[in-house]
Amino acid sequence: NSATNAQTVASGATWGANAMAAETFAINAAAGSATIATVLNETAKSVATKVNQQTSVTGVTAEARAN
Repeated sequence: NSATNAQTVASGATWGANAMAAETFAINAAAGSATIATVLNETAKSVATKVNQQTSVTGVTAEARAN
C-alpha cells in the first residue's frame, strides 16, 4: 500500500498560536509525490483537505480529528 510507505518532510516552519506552522512539506509515496503548503494557524481539517486533493497523484489520504 503506497500510503503505508509515505514519508513527509517539513521545511521553513514558523509556529502559530494553534501550533500549526506555516510550512511546505512533501509527500513521497510509491504512487507519486506532491508538495503541500500550509499557512500559519491553518486547521488540521484544512491541511487534510489539501493532502486529499493530491490523492490521485500520491495515493495518500488524510483525516483530521480534534480532541
